[in-house]
Amino acid sequence: MKLFPIVFFISFVCFGQGNTSFDQKRDSIIQTGLNSYFQRDTLGLIESNNRLKEIYNINKDSLSLAKIFHFKALIHRIQYRLDSSYYYYHQSKDISRQIKDSLEVGRRLLSMCYMQKDEGDYIGAEVTIIEGLRYLEPLNENLYTAHSLNGLGNVLTDQKIFSEARVYFLKAEELYKENEQERVREARLLDIKNNIGNTHLLEGNPQKAIRYLKEAIETKDIKEKYPNQYQALLGNIADCKYELGEKKQAWDNYRELLRFRKEKGNFFGQSLSHNGLSELYIIEGNTKKALFHAKKGYDLAKQVNNNATRLSALLKLGELTSGNQSKQYYQEYAQLNDSLNNRERYLKNQFAKVRYETEKKDKENTTLKLTKEQNEREIERQKQEKLIGWLLSLAILLLLILSLVSYRNRRKKMLYEGQIQKATAREEERQQIAKSLHDEVAGDLRMLHQKLVQNNADEAKSIEGIKENVRNLSHQLSSVSFEEVSFKDQIINLISDAFAPGFRITTEGIDTISWKEINSTIKRTLYLCVRESLQNTMKYAEASTFVIAFSQEKKDIKVSLKDNGKGFDNAKSSKGIGLKNLKERVEEIRGSFEIESSKEGAKTSISIPIHG
Repeated sequence: MKLFPIVFFISFVCFGQGNTSFDQKRDSIIQTGLNSYFQRDTLGLIESNNRLKEIYNINKDSLSLAKIFHFKALIHRIQYRLDSSYYYYHQSKDISRQIKDSLEVGRRLLSMCYMQKDEGDYIGAEVTIIEGLRYLEPLNENLYTAHSLNGLGNVLTDQKIFSEARVYFLKAEELYKENEQERVREARLLDIKNNIGNTHLLEGNPQKAIRYLKEAIETKDIKEKYPNQYQALLGNIADCKYELGEKKQAWDNYRELLRFRKEKGNFFGQSLSHNGLSELYIIEGNTKKALFHAKKGYDLAKQVNNNATRLSALLKLGELTSGNQSKQYYQEYAQLNDSLNNRERYLKNQFAKVRYETEKKDKENTTLKLTKEQNEREIERQKQEKLIGWLLSLAILLLLILSLVSYRNRRKKMLYEGQIQKATAREEERQQIAKSLHDEVAGDLRMLHQKLVQNNADEAKSIEGIKENVRNLSHQLSSVSFEEVSFKDQIINLISDAFAPGFRITTEGIDTISWKEINSTIKRTLYLCVRESLQNTMKYAEASTFVIAFSQEKKDIKVSLKDNGKGFDNAKSSKGIGLKNLKERVEEIRGSFEIESSKEGAKTSISIPIHG
């Protein structure tokens, strides 16, 4: 049972880190998608939505699903498919409500309210924004609560309920004043001043309206910092002055507004300005200029899909022209007006249908809620029992796996140590044979050689050769000691003994390995490999260079032996007893021994595990 805390700790750490990374990735995608929407980049918004779908398919989190529906709503909104946009806003809102994300619910309802307002569904917009406030106000969240209060004021203004609209504008103003971001605070307070002034203007009180509007437009650097607010304020001020009889100042303001909108590339605003100027020129009796501005207003309104201004401009063009041209304008007006009325009715019905279906579903959910909760509790109890059973089974399985892995590791280690012991025992046998050859056979041959020399026998030279061969064999079989002389020094001695003019030997990486920590059997095997390869190169390769390269990679010691000689026949060389013995020595301690040869030279690669 001691395994449980370890399992839970590992699971907590892994899932905790994963969720943090997932949240950051999801939030980054959401921000990218919103930026695309504000730039009206439909392709960028679709790409962000597809990326959200990918991470939702992996994690199945409701927040991502809510945002997927939100982005679908934004995509349809850019493409002016408002019924589909409203539907997906509703879907996103319902998912956020299920996960008790009240802020997101309030934000979606705010967007839906403005969509209904723009399509003339003022009653529906009022109901929607009031529902949104019910979610936002308990949060003590100022910004979107203020946005919603301001939105409610605008909806009431459209319904000509001006005094009640001003009440909500003033409530929004108090919340905006508490915002810590200066630009947000100042911009929204300018909106509020303009909205309150507009209610007084529409109510027929331009004198009272202009006091609010002038106070706002005198804000420092308003043109540079808040160009949108400046345009709205200047337009309302011009209307107030015209109503007050200050026509020269009003005309100056209208022209300044048009010039500013052109400078900012605001085509929607330009359509409003041209249409307004056309109406004023009609009042002034200047038909030529009225016609010019009506045409400009019509063209710009058509370009930016400003249907209200387009309708107004068509009506003026019908009045200002004659004959077939006037008839065509009136026909287009009638067609567009019918189309917009049908579209408005259709959208109102669609909005109402979505609300009805949602309310119906809510009632059904309420009816089934108690039964569902009971079923869920029972399912949860069964899940917990199953989970406990699975966890117990998993713990036992993990314990068995750990035991098996531990047993296999111990077995491997024992086998490896056994092979090392066998190799050590064989090395001791070789040393004993070498000692016998040196002390007994070589000694007897030496005495026999001396007697033959004294007798001037012809066999003395043959005996001398045999004696030399026995002595060499003795040295080859004898083992070097790495306790008295370090591995590095043994290699250096080997290189020194092999020195010859025109033959250069270099070493690489020998100082990168801690040789004191390496088993003597491994060092002895490596030493013999270097010695055998070096001797073969000197005897047969006709090489001018020989490179000895040591390296340690993970758990293996590696050595590469390379010369630039004439190479050799791999098939014949593999039968040589020297190389065959070395290969057996290396493989005996679980190493690998490979030789490659070409016209550019030969390369021997040895790899031996440090701990088996």
